[in-house]
Amino acid sequence: NRLFLLAESHGSAAPQIVDLELLKHLNSRIGLTDYLAEVDPVQGDQLNSYLDNGDEAVLDRVFDYWAKSGAQWGNIAFEDKVRAIRSLNMKLPAERRIHFIGIDAIQDWPLLREWVTAQGGVIDLAAWDAGDAKARSMLAVTALKDRASGAIGRRLVDLLTRTATGTDRETAIFETYAYAVRSGELGKRPAYGLWGMFHALQAPVNGTSPFAARVTRSDLPAHNR
Repeated sequence: NRLFLLAESHGSAAPQIVDLELLKHLNSRIGLTDYLAEVDPVQGDQLNSYLDNGDEAVLDRVFDYWAKSGAQWGNIAFEDKVRAIRSLNMKLPAERRIHFIGIDAIQDWPLLREWVTAQGGVIDLAAWDAGDAKARSMLAVTALKDRASGAIGRRLVDLLTRTATGTDRETAIFETYAYAVRSGELGKRPAYGLWGMFHALQAPVNGTSPFAARVTRSDLPAHNR
């Protein structure tokens, strides 16, 4: 298979334990290294930074936003799981180490602005504060012009360009996954992730197509795998 999704009902600790065990199993069994996460590209990049250097301040910055906003991601079990993934990586050869690929719509807009600024981009703060998601996305794309180097930067610009046109969240998730596949960042490698139950369903629900349902109807390598 090319796409493995574990569906959860948000708010329980047990899925985090199962998630880590499945991730370890797939890493050991088929060499899977791509954790397809229900986080946005910048959050994923920050989590990867923590996996590389173990800087707790970086991890805290990601989780503090979720905790303050009351999001289901802001829980100790998830944070401890990220620490466990780092511990696992430290025991693995470089080519087997796990990393995050964030494909969700932008969750933490302040973090996005910080990330763009760190790349040397300049954002009109007044326009940013006054703007909605579409306006902020366009400001970020403009600021990242010729600065979006690397796979993460290109994936982020692709997502922001779609968001600037008013793309809904589920479409953004699917299209960002598709971009990661088609651009070669993920390619035909297998990916795994823990997602809210709705996103992992492979048929329409109340007239809306979840992420997994869109994959099954696509021409991507995972459509029947």
